[in-house]
Amino acid sequence: MYTPEDAPVHRREITGLISNIKNLLETITEVQANSFENRRVDQLRTMCISNCGISTTVLHVALDASDEKYLETVQAGDTATTAYLNSCRLPTDRFYGIKARLINFLEENI
Repeated sequence: MYTPEDAPVHRREITGLISNIKNLLETITEVQANSFENRRVDQLRTMCISNCGISTTVLHVALDASDEKYLETVQAGDTATTAYLNSCRLPTDRFYGIKARLINFLEENI
């Protein structure tokens, strides 16, 4: 998941153990996202779904059709999944053009 560029940026203050753990989790998530942005192989095999600005540590989004944030994340997941599957090619498909040309060659020459 990624955070949209227009999502609000917030400063992380440490006021105790819980906020320290929360900030650590947020930082680890950001490091993972930065690593992903710099590795093309990860980008090709990963479906990118917006988190709609919901922080990793926010747990109050209800799994309920009346919750707007829930509906927004479901729609983001549906849109990203559809786009990914429409552009996805199986590894065996990489050689489809070669196989088709070989079949044509064999049919013409045998």
